[in-house]
Amino acid sequence: MPSATAPVQAVLFDLDGTLNGIDMERFLPLYFRALGEYVGHLIEPQRLAREVWKATEALLQDGSMELSNAEKFRRLFLPDQGELRDRLYPWFDRFYAERFGLLRQHAPVTPLARQVVTAVRQMGMRVAVATNPVFPMSAIRQRLQWAGLGDVPFDWVTAMENSHACKPNLAYFREISERLEVPPERCLMVGNDRDEDMVAAKLGMHTYWVTDLPIDRGRARIEPEGQGPLASFLDWFRTRLAREASA
Repeated sequence: MPSATAPVQAVLFDLDGTLNGIDMERFLPLYFRALGEYVGHLIEPQRLAREVWKATEALLQDGSMELSNAEKFRRLFLPDQGELRDRLYPWFDRFYAERFGLLRQHAPVTPLARQVVTAVRQMGMRVAVATNPVFPMSAIRQRLQWAGLGDVPFDWVTAMENSHACKPNLAYFREISERLEVPPERCLMVGNDRDEDMVAAKLGMHTYWVTDLPIDRGRARIEPEGQGPLASFLDWFRTRLAREASA
């Protein structure tokens, strides 16, 4: 568990439901509908959704670190139909370039996100986007743009291509810590998923649970150090930093 007085040097922000207003339970059906329509000439849309879910669920359970999530997914998706998979992949790339952006209308903007991230950077913190890396970087960069954060120079952004584990695997958080060159006990994880984000405390990270669009499946047994809406985060963080300075 984290030390109450360990000085924070890096802040990891979840994306969906934290820095943007996307509710994934509502967004994903719209995403699959758009993707299915785009590649429907190659594969029946409902089958596509099933196969993507199947591969993603296997990816989430895979704790190995030898391959990137993108490499793992390619092996897990349609494993017995390589020819179909190879025909689909170029169309997936085209979908993210040409059609994914149309989903922006279903992505509510969180006006405070830019203010919060900018303020944290001005405090001298290293800042990472710690979204579950089951989407390619092109999709994550677009979602950051929708949130008004497209031009922010983050120190690290997790995506399928550069990550080797997924939440809530502790290896996911450890990899970010290593990329930032900041030990876990000096990192703060900020996210709205109590099960998948607050578990970072088991690695020694500090935690803040964002409750604007809270997810709590009742599996987590870890109390976050702080919690509340994103609007309250900066005051909480500044108070914590002041306490660190006076310790």
